[in-house]
Amino acid sequence: MAVLTRINSEGKREYKVRYFWKDGNGKTKDSKTGWFDSADKAQAEADRLKAEKQQSATDRLGMKREQKLSVVYADWLVYLEKRATRETTENTTSDKALFNRARTIYNMHTPKDILNIRIGDIRESDFRTWAKYIDDLDLSGRTVRNYKAALAKFNWYLGDNGYYEDPEMDERVSVGLSRVKLKAKDSGEREDRRVPTLDDIDKIFASYQAVDPGKFFNIYWSTLWKVLFFSGCRVSELIGLTWGCVDFNNGRMDIVNAISERELKENVETRMKEKKFRLKNKKTSRNIPIFDNYSGDFYDYKNEYKKHFKLSEEQIKDKFVFPLVLETKEDVNDYQKQKNILRELKRACKIAEINSTDVQMMRHGCATWMCKSEASGGLGYTEHDAKDYFGHVGDDLLREVYARMSKDENTNRMEERYSKMRKSRKPKDSDETKREKVLNDIAQNPDKESDTIELLRYQRIKSQIAQCLKQHQSYEFWFEDMEIVLDIMGEYADMGIDLTEHIAVVMDTGEGKVPIPSIVKK
Repeated sequence: MAVLTRINSEGKREYKVRYFWKDGNGKTKDSKTGWFDSADKAQAEADRLKAEKQQSATDRLGMKREQKLSVVYADWLVYLEKRATRETTENTTSDKALFNRARTIYNMHTPKDILNIRIGDIRESDFRTWAKYIDDLDLSGRTVRNYKAALAKFNWYLGDNGYYEDPEMDERVSVGLSRVKLKAKDSGEREDRRVPTLDDIDKIFASYQAVDPGKFFNIYWSTLWKVLFFSGCRVSELIGLTWGCVDFNNGRMDIVNAISERELKENVETRMKEKKFRLKNKKTSRNIPIFDNYSGDFYDYKNEYKKHFKLSEEQIKDKFVFPLVLETKEDVNDYQKQKNILRELKRACKIAEINSTDVQMMRHGCATWMCKSEASGGLGYTEHDAKDYFGHVGDDLLREVYARMSKDENTNRMEERYSKMRKSRKPKDSDETKREKVLNDIAQNPDKESDTIELLRYQRIKSQIAQCLKQHQSYEFWFEDMEIVLDIMGEYADMGIDLTEHIAVVMDTGEGKVPIPSIVKK
């Protein structure tokens, strides 16, 4: 509390107290008393008013939880109708669609026992039962999915307005709804949402490179899919990411902001100007590494970004990493929308000739990749090791929902984890045997000698150089790789990075390694 003073018209000092209290939704409110002739009286009045307002808020909160779900749902419909009919062009179409779906659910697709539930008695299972009830009706799979999305919106409404006693209840309900299996969109069969793989990302990336790779639209989207997959970010976190949070020098990325699909654009603009960042909850704030397998493409995108929008390094710090970019519209000061990302993903999957997936499943794909064994193409981390990367407090969600692996995949991971305690009975290949295998492979695939092998050598050497820079070490390359090394050094030189102090080319004379510094300097 703060005490304010003034001298009145009669020359006497008066006192007023400023105090704070919380309403039924947990939001802090700022209030003041009237003027009093002493600080003690003003303080006593502030204490009385604060206690009175807090009690009133508590009573209203209790009344909220005593209400039946049918009453609160009706209030939500009123709120949706106001949004759908407001005079603005921002999301009006989607608001109308949500209002119509929510109204239909209320009037036709809600069991009476759910409508009669007291708000304070709601459990996660009630929403799952509700979704399954709708799924069993004679409705198309697409309609069922739209109705489930509306139930998810209602759940967030309850959480945002303080109807739940448990502050994490809306999160648990959301997870529970996401795990409900629904019938397929165009049939009576049920389907799981497909988890994308590394191969899918490579094919999507290649599809953009195959057609006008220098076009900024293609560079933008091919980079977005890689960052979304390998960072494991939520879509809302990727949309809210600014360049000031991306540190290529240290290979890190700060996840401190998210823009949800339901947040009004004017609210986003206001808090971005005031630098009031927020996430799904406080526990999800994290600093994650930028993996080498996408850092190069990400850095190249940043340079193209600055050229395309004609901005300096300093000017882009407050800009969104992925602003609004479409085929027919670009706005560096606006953020990308989730519905646009989903639409582009479906188009990209079709062009890359892979089965479609959801944007949210990119995060699941990253979790599966990180937790798979190295033998299966993953990183071999446990769910406990990976939880900090995804901003989770525990590892249950990773194990049960995100990193969904088969029995064989779990077995392979365990074998790797405990390999030091287990003797292998398989004979190890000698160097001679390995060479024979490589020669046989090339003999069976003659085109691989000229195309793939050269590309693999280039990628290997570039990765080794990036690693030595990251670890502040020097590295030696054989004379046979000199041309590739000089090409890569030239690429770094274009970015203002001199590698001559880090790299040496050596020749094998039969009596040892001989450095060739003059070739590198050239």
